[in-house]
Amino acid sequence: MTESRTDLAGVHPSAGNSDTTALPHGIAAAIDTLRQYDGIRRLVIVTAGSRIDGADSTLPHIAGLAERAMEYDIHISAFSPMNSLSADTLDSFLDMIGVERILLTDLDMLPPHIDAINAVRIAVETYGWQISWRSITSDMAVVPEHIDVGKSAVGRQQCSNITVYNTGEAQLQITRVRSDDVTVFSPTPLPLSVAAGDSAMLQLCQTPEVLGPWNIDVTIDGNSCVRPSITLTLGGVATDGRTLSLDGVFVARPQGSIVIPLHLEKELPSDYDIRELTMRIAYEASLLYPDMDLPVTDADGNRLPGVTTVTQEFDTGEDMAVTTYTITRQADETPLTTSGEQHHILSLRMQVYLGRVLRGDIHLRSATFPGSDVALDVDGSAILRLDSMLWLEQRLVDATALWGSLGKNAPNPTTDRCRVPYTIDSEMQVRLALYDLHGRVVRVADEGIQPAGIHEVTLEMNGLPPGIYIYRLETPRGKLSRILVHRQEGS
Repeated sequence: MTESRTDLAGVHPSAGNSDTTALPHGIAAAIDTLRQYDGIRRLVIVTAGSRIDGADSTLPHIAGLAERAMEYDIHISAFSPMNSLSADTLDSFLDMIGVERILLTDLDMLPPHIDAINAVRIAVETYGWQISWRSITSDMAVVPEHIDVGKSAVGRQQCSNITVYNTGEAQLQITRVRSDDVTVFSPTPLPLSVAAGDSAMLQLCQTPEVLGPWNIDVTIDGNSCVRPSITLTLGGVATDGRTLSLDGVFVARPQGSIVIPLHLEKELPSDYDIRELTMRIAYEASLLYPDMDLPVTDADGNRLPGVTTVTQEFDTGEDMAVTTYTITRQADETPLTTSGEQHHILSLRMQVYLGRVLRGDIHLRSATFPGSDVALDVDGSAILRLDSMLWLEQRLVDATALWGSLGKNAPNPTTDRCRVPYTIDSEMQVRLALYDLHGRVVRVADEGIQPAGIHEVTLEMNGLPPGIYIYRLETPRGKLSRILVHRQEGS
């Protein structure tokens, strides 16, 4: 029954006149001893047995012993000699617990039986039951899980609202929101309680510091056993806005030039890495023309780095010349930036003609930074005025231009050809050329060294489209220009 000899010595069944009376007391004592131990409990009963009519009222109740033996899972084996009488008490006990008595023909058979009993392994049976369970916890869901905030300005805070739902069956506690680049706002400070089946709104705000696309992961932590945290993403494009403007009043004399500065409303950082600027200006065609040798300069009047492309057009609807400037910087060159307190970016150099008017506006129509996330607006316009009444029919009041004069073409307008008179006060190199409004030379009427005096040349207009042209007398001492209107014959 047990390896403890002390426990075995303590089993003292009550004396009786036969096994029938002693056996129940012994079984009761053995059960009381075995129930104190874990593991396999075995009880081996060896008795000669006897038959006695009538039961002793002091014997332990046989049914109770059987119930206790089964309650404590005691494995019982019973042995009796073949010639022994049956013990009624033992038979009743064994029947109740479902154990048969083993009859021994010889007592020498007992040790092998005992060894066999000790060698028997207890079979392990596995049982499975289908159970149902219900989670009594909170659970989080976030709508939306990805937020595209679109375009947002660099350095300006952009906020988006998200809704956190408690889809569980217990109260949700939103304990914190983790992100290095996002500021979180909620109706009440975190932690925020959300009842089962309810929702709460969180406002996530971020301030982009760098141009271009951006994405930020935001993790929301809560007390849910099902989903203790949930991660969503914020994304968008960081842009910047600038206004490019020109203004001022410029007074100039014919054959002179003006320099028009352009500036931004705020600094253009070099780390924006802007490599191209395209802009368009419109102006009175007979007054101005871009200086093709040096069309744009920096704030100090020096040539602007990079490549500058100038394209000429004529807006027939508004009767204005339109010039497009494209400034490009390569990867090994410095990007476009601004300088000074006025955030100067570049200046336009333009030549001044004697026009059909004495005053004209210069409009900045559009400007862009192609390939950049910086958006440009345009604002303002400049005014050009010719200096008083400079032009007389045969001479200039300007003392620096008393070397000669350029007369009006006749006829004017002209259809096929016209005569142009000019006067120079000394022998000099001259060239009388006809230009279109794009600044291209379309005819050269006179070129070479001419003596002092009055000269007249013929301008051939055949093959030229109708429109406005400029003829110019060019000498080492200066230049004189006039407007010519060419019409189709019969118009």
